Amino acid sequence: MHQGILPFDDAPEPEPDEDRGPEGTRKPSIDERFAEWIEGHGAEVYRNFADVARQVRDSGRARFGGKALAEICRFRRIIEGKDDEGWKVNNSFVALMVRRLIEENEGYAEFFELRRLRASGGKGS
Repeated sequence: MHQGILPFDDAPEPEPDEDRGPEGTRKPSIDERFAEWIEGHGAEVYRNFADVARQVRDSGRARFGGKALAEICRFRRIIEGKDDEGWKVNNSFVALMVRRLIEENEGYAEFFELRRLRASGGKGS
């Protein structure tokens, strides 16, 4: 009997399933994580985001970027000395905050340029 490596011993490891968490459990989708976050401390983050968007739009800007708004929100928290209060703007949620803002106020539809969301089922244009 020949001893050696069986063909399956050196088979490549399967690629991890990005939709699976530890022990094969399903990871929550970005939409599910956003919904949970926005119900918690994300509500304050979103209110701040919406306020900054309104201020920028009211200043006369016809278009602006969601990421820029998120950075303004972060900056304001730092200069207010509130950066260490657990208040976070998750970059993955910025596009979803923009879409929520547009859903709540159609006046923002032309303010932001939307792109297709890959991780969120392709919502958007």
